[in-house]
Amino acid sequence: MKRNENEKLPEGVKQSKISEIKEENIDNETTFEGIMSRALTILSWIVIIVAYPFSMFFCCLTIKQYERVVLFRLGRSKPEGARGPGWIFYVPCIDTYTMVDIREVSHAIPRQEILTSDVVAVEMDALVFFRISDPVASVLNVDDASASTKKLAESTIRNILVEKTLDDLVTDRASISLQCQNIIDEQTKRWGVTVGRVELSIQLPTRSARTVATSAARKEIEKFVAAGREKWKLPAVRNVRRKRIYKVDNTEVETMERTARSGMGNLIEKNIKQEREVDALSDEEYQLINASIEETNGVNQRKESASRSTEEED
Repeated sequence: MKRNENEKLPEGVKQSKISEIKEENIDNETTFEGIMSRALTILSWIVIIVAYPFSMFFCCLTIKQYERVVLFRLGRSKPEGARGPGWIFYVPCIDTYTMVDIREVSHAIPRQEILTSDVVAVEMDALVFFRISDPVASVLNVDDASASTKKLAESTIRNILVEKTLDDLVTDRASISLQCQNIIDEQTKRWGVTVGRVELSIQLPTRSARTVATSAARKEIEKFVAAGREKWKLPAVRNVRRKRIYKVDNTEVETMERTARSGMGNLIEKNIKQEREVDALSDEEYQLINASIEETNGVNQRKESASRSTEEED
């Protein structure tokens, strides 16, 4: 009868009844587990008290300054979270623990060859620094937080670098490192891991290095030429250059004019004197002057012929 009545009920009512039954079962299981856990806890304390003081050697745990302990009682994490440093007390029969190192760890990604987005082969290696900031999350949310972070860092850095060009890897290495750090840190936050920094090392093949150096030098030359052209277009710069070339002080101009005038005056006076002296000569004086000139020329010719004959005899 009950089965037939349940079949006649609407679908929504059926689902509500099923959920109520499940909740009752969960409450019963929770109540049973609670009773058993209390019983085991009481029994464990009885054993510790009976075996005192020898039981203290097994119930005390020393936690170092750089370590934290996540305690589990009957398989469930305790509400107080991670404990340490110092001495802590736990019940060996019902408690288990996991030790977590919270020091910063450095992971060296081995050298590997990748292809950039512009199809250039480069060799890269990296260094990732991280630490566990939430010990409870690092134990509950991932199997091995340190190993998982290392593998994630390797794949993330490789995927980011293959999307960059060769020019980006050479000029924007710091921004790419920061981008890798932010992406890895965002993904490992749920694992309780904080990424401190990422250091990238990019090495180019010989041909690629020469190409980059040549293109960089060409860009510098183009920038220099463009800056010179832009500067020359400015009116103030053109006027200054013209003033430097054509500007002459008035005193210098006056000095040049005086020098030219005095030189021309002396030359004119000399020509006038020579003309006056020539006009004052008589015919006899002209003949004497011509005879002396011819005699001088003859003497010079004889000296030259004598010197030539002497050289020929020698």
